[in-house]
Amino acid sequence: MDRRRFLVAGLASMLAARPESGEAQKPGKVPRVGLISNGGRQTHEPLLGAFVAGLREHGWAEGTTIALETRWADGDLRRHPDLTRELVALPVDAIVIAGTAAARAATQATRTIPIVATVLGDPVVSGLVSSLARPGGNLTDWPGRRVTS
Repeated sequence: MDRRRFLVAGLASMLAARPESGEAQKPGKVPRVGLISNGGRQTHEPLLGAFVAGLREHGWAEGTTIALETRWADGDLRRHPDLTRELVALPVDAIVIAGTAAARAATQATRTIPIVATVLGDPVVSGLVSSLARPGGNLTDWPGRRVTS
C-alpha cells in the first residue's frame, strides 16, 4: 500500500473511531483535520493535492464531509510548536504531520488529538517514547503503530 493511501485510510479510521468527550456529536458536524507541512505552499501544494485526492477516493470531500486546516512551516522547523498550538486551539479532530520535529511539537501540544505522522524516525531513539512495548499515546506513525506515551 502506498503512503498516501495508508495515511488517508488511517486518518479516516481515526476520525470514525474517535470518541467524543462526554457528549454526542452534533448532527452535520464536519471533522476538521489539521495538516502541517515542513515546506511552503508553492513547493508542497502538489502533496496536498495528492492527499485531497486520496481523501476523495475514500469518500471524503474537502469542504463538504471534511475540513482541512493547512499550516506551512516554510522550511523553518522551529515554527512547528506555534503551528501545532494554532491547530489545537481551533480545535481540530486530527493532525497530520511529517518528521520527528513535527511529531515532537505535536505530542507536546496535545495528548488527546490523534496525530498521524509520516517520515518518522525511530521513536525510541528520538525520545518520543521510552519503549515500543507499551507506547500508548495519541501518535500513530507509518506503518500505523501507536508510538507515544
